[in-house]
Amino acid sequence: MRIHFSEHEIARYYEARIPNKLHRQGKELRAPCPIHHGTRESFAIDLETGRWYCHSQCGRGGSIFDFEREITGVNGQSARDAVFQLAGHIEPERQIVATYDYTDEQGKLLYQTVRFEPKDFRQRRPDGAGNWIWNLKTVRLVLYHLPAVVAAPVVFVVEGEKDADALTDLGVVATTSPLGAGKWRNTYSEVLRGKEVFVIPDNDEKGRQHALAALGSLRGVAAASRLVELPGAKDAASWLAGGGTLETLVSLCEQGCSEPPEQVKKANGHALPIVMCCAEVLEIQASPAETLFEDGYPLPAHGLTLKVGAPKSGKTVLAIQEALAVALGRPLFDYYRVTKQGSVMIIAQDDPDGGASIADIIRRCGATRDTPLYVVPEVSFGFGPALFDWLAQQIEKLRLALVVIDSYTAIRGPRPPGTDIVKVEQTELRLTDALAKKLRCAIQLITHISKSASALDWTQNAAGSYAMAGATEAQTHVSRFSEFDDGATERLIRIRGRHAKDAQLVLRFQRESLSYEFVMEGLAAPLYPELEQIRQEFGSNDFSAKDLWTTIGFSRATAFRILERLRKASAIQKRSHGQYFVAGS
Repeated sequence: MRIHFSEHEIARYYEARIPNKLHRQGKELRAPCPIHHGTRESFAIDLETGRWYCHSQCGRGGSIFDFEREITGVNGQSARDAVFQLAGHIEPERQIVATYDYTDEQGKLLYQTVRFEPKDFRQRRPDGAGNWIWNLKTVRLVLYHLPAVVAAPVVFVVEGEKDADALTDLGVVATTSPLGAGKWRNTYSEVLRGKEVFVIPDNDEKGRQHALAALGSLRGVAAASRLVELPGAKDAASWLAGGGTLETLVSLCEQGCSEPPEQVKKANGHALPIVMCCAEVLEIQASPAETLFEDGYPLPAHGLTLKVGAPKSGKTVLAIQEALAVALGRPLFDYYRVTKQGSVMIIAQDDPDGGASIADIIRRCGATRDTPLYVVPEVSFGFGPALFDWLAQQIEKLRLALVVIDSYTAIRGPRPPGTDIVKVEQTELRLTDALAKKLRCAIQLITHISKSASALDWTQNAAGSYAMAGATEAQTHVSRFSEFDDGATERLIRIRGRHAKDAQLVLRFQRESLSYEFVMEGLAAPLYPELEQIRQEFGSNDFSAKDLWTTIGFSRATAFRILERLRKASAIQKRSHGQYFVAGS
């Protein structure tokens, strides 16, 4: 149910959270951003919807509930209750009027969609003790009526469980994707591979966009996929309630538009390429990328990630700490929330001590005998069919959310003379990436930095060919700061994903716990040594550009460059003309 706040309620809420800083500009409220503690009025609030957006460093926005989560760190019902209280908003009591079961292929209940009156939908999953948990964390999202869908050669896709049930009562196999319109995933299309699929949209723009997204995902996967529009009705359930029959539905399906109904036309044994016009391309909606952790640490939840670093840079310890966070469902570095909890496996091929060194790390990091973490000290086969077959079996058997392979070089072994390195590495990595995506698992492949690394783009510095960066879903780069001595424990972590915003952060290694702690994140991370010099020299006092070259010893050009970059990152702020101070000091 869409919750409507009045303009007065919206203003009342934000005034409570951003007191004495709001200014009205037309239909907006403006203020310095309270998230990154800006100084300019770059934070805009829409008084009609309550949505906010930071036009400065954050570069993002959200709903009134998203803001409550950002400011207070609370989630779910707690955030909702706080917003209602501060805004003075009262919602009518809700009653459950329907529940819709989502099961696995064998009919075991995974979760439910619950319909309330006044109209609203929420999801819940069984806790194993007869009660419910009102979220879908750790749950595999599946199509509605999955056992019937898997067995059927012809399937109808609609928007909503009520529509799917209505068509099922008519005698056909019908399904829908969970969480409403706009949430279609390519994994749902894989379940429909080789089937004849009829997609029935709701009669509104949002419903049509959802149907077109599903059709775009089904192209080349389903044997045939057609758009079938039901005249004079808002959805399938209302069409049937108005007198729609099976005979009429069959007739409409025969008129439906898209690919041939029996199979994709073939030439010389190969499927013909699909040529899409610009209008069709613009109608495709990409499924949002899922990550293991929240947005600030964008490791893909499905696909292959390279973790690159020099020897002894701490990349293996970092990978183990990430794996433990996923296994335990515990925030990474006590900072980044886990969004996909599950079992993990570490293949320690590069560790001469086998599982011994890993045991010490995970013990100090809080692992117990019941932690769903598995260690493989050594595998006897290199990259190839044997490894992929074995890995697929383990992922399915142990329900692995993450596999860490340490390292690529150790498993692949030496290359024979005359090997086409580019082609071989590209094939190996793409096959690994495809396996991970097919089984909805994350695979991390640890590898060393090139001995002659000098590329301006750090993603091109992994040992191996240039094909490595292009064949993976993301890269994580672990490096020391050249400005610090060899004993320094700070590390610069950079993450670049195919479908995610770049992330940069500074971690500090704790020798007592053999783990990393969070130091800072954002654009200022690569300048952490310079920022520390400034902080140690001036503390909370003001300083000028001249102070940087006379006191610290930066050159004039370096001083101005550092000031500009640190200002853009909001790590330092301008007090007055020519005077600066370290933010938060």
